[in-house]
Amino acid sequence: MKVKKIIALILCFVMVLSLTSCNDNEEKKEEAENGIQGLQNIEKATKEEEKITDKKGKEEKILNEQNPPKVSSNWADLEYGFENASYKLPFTIDALKDSGWKADFSETEVNQYTLLEAGEKVAGNIALKNDNYDDKLQVKVGFKNDQEERINILEADVWSFECSIIYGFKKLNKYPVMVIGDGITWGAKKEEIEEKFGKPTRTYEAKEHKYVKYTYKKENKNMDLIIYEEEGLTGISLRCF
Repeated sequence: MKVKKIIALILCFVMVLSLTSCNDNEEKKEEAENGIQGLQNIEKATKEEEKITDKKGKEEKILNEQNPPKVSSNWADLEYGFENASYKLPFTIDALKDSGWKADFSETEVNQYTLLEAGEKVAGNIALKNDNYDDKLQVKVGFKNDQEERINILEADVWSFECSIIYGFKKLNKYPVMVIGDGITWGAKKEEIEEKFGKPTRTYEAKEHKYVKYTYKKENKNMDLIIYEEEGLTGISLRCF
């Protein structure tokens, strides 16, 4: 592609030189001007393509650099790899803050100043945002105060974690690496998941949208997996009730 553009630039330049030398001919003047405009358009297109290529390269670099450590093969341990680290429910939000994640309370009834009483729990619908990824990426957490005194919501433990890399039935372009069960990650098919975790406790099938929801339960622990026919695994939700 770059070779063709270089040849096009040379040809346009030669044409401009040959045409501008005949300035007594109005028609050739117009052709020369058109040649100059064509040269400028090619230069502009080349710069735009370089910007897109550079941006794409940076995005791929972010994802390629992510290498989560191995985690437990038992899903009920509620341990998972996310970006370059491993997490195990429950944990504090500070661990995610260090990676650029910020809580977004805009669509909830609570905010960053909310105080939780001892034992109080907030539903897992608080969004986390990160500028490194698609703004449609769905990452949500829930908070629970396991302490004996009232504390700020952001000091409470994360009891639920959910990540979905699909929006409007379309897979997103920029999303973090996530691994469960020591090897199951985005794109995994039903067969792989059942081989690793066994048959789900409950299955919901959305035939119209071509996906299934696998639910695994054990005591107070829960895991939901969204698996599309083509894209494979696109959603993971872990909860410790």
